[in-house]
Amino acid sequence: MSVPDCLKHQYELGKYFLSGFPVAIAENHTRSHGRILAGALLKSGRVKQFFIELGPDSDKECVQAFGTYMSPVNSAFEAMGQAIASGQPADEDEIDTIESAFAKLISTDAQPTLKELANTAWEREVEVIAADVKIRLGHMRIPERDEATGKCISHYAKNWGQGALLMWGANHFKKGGEGLQDQVTLHNNMNRPYLIDVSNMVGDL
Repeated sequence: MSVPDCLKHQYELGKYFLSGFPVAIAENHTRSHGRILAGALLKSGRVKQFFIELGPDSDKECVQAFGTYMSPVNSAFEAMGQAIASGQPADEDEIDTIESAFAKLISTDAQPTLKELANTAWEREVEVIAADVKIRLGHMRIPERDEATGKCISHYAKNWGQGALLMWGANHFKKGGEGLQDQVTLHNNMNRPYLIDVSNMVGDL
């Protein structure tokens, strides 16, 4: 597939590391570079699971997700993936759950949207997992969110290190043991994701 020149190096790195390591894309939500890179990697055939920065749809679900790492959103995602793979229409309730989850994203986020990337994944039988525990109760800071996200990813991860792709805002990938990639390692006790940071890229797309 066609990859913009400014992303070709990152694309080749992503393909290479996806064969043996989880890969994390650090993005700027208002720029398209990370999303275009994620879309290209999803189309490469190397991705089996796509973890995205999307949380449950209500405070109640957030609390449940923080405690159990399960969410109605991910149940709906699984059902949608199965429906697309089988060529059958998805259940209306599952569609409503998915639409509600994506509807709360900021409208100024870059293209392609998370919803469009999820559809790209489902069309290729890639499992999509909403792994952010975006608590809207006003007291959860980014390090706490990242710790919960690490647990969530650990819960859902299959064959960790082979085809796992994550895409999060760059502010979650801090140095010094507090970043999301460190939290994933802490709770999974396996490979630390290979980080591709495109959050400051300004090349033509």
